[in-house]
Amino acid sequence: MTDEPAYFCISPEQPLPDISGYRPFKAVLILERETPADWRSNVAAWLVAAGCRYAMTWGIDNEAWHDEIDDAVHVKFDWEEVPDDHFIMTTWHENLDETFWFAQFCAYFSYDDVELTNTLLVHVADAPSAETIVARFRAAPDWEE
Repeated sequence: MTDEPAYFCISPEQPLPDISGYRPFKAVLILERETPADWRSNVAAWLVAAGCRYAMTWGIDNEAWHDEIDDAVHVKFDWEEVPDDHFIMTTWHENLDETFWFAQFCAYFSYDDVELTNTLLVHVADAPSAETIVARFRAAPDWEE
């Protein structure tokens, strides 16, 4: 299993927290509410600016979130080539348990000798449920396809 994850519940009604202290990190976005496209864009830019290097999305509009993070990286570099030390791998998933398993057992490789040991569970929801989400992350099954 990977490191102990950090949990953050975010919503359009609240300011985004400072997560730069976790740099570099991988993020699992648990998307349990619909959000405006402009806020989704702001969150993607927030993740990029804070040092996200691997992002996995699950839930409502997960493919759109995945694409928004990809776009945020390209916007940061004016749609020019993204330097290797700023590349962000992104994946979207159909099953939350699979997403948690993937975060722990597949999204561990390093970039340029940077180990991705910090995991952020970014819960897009109306109300936090840290205990439930973190417990489910820890209990992710040995997912076999």
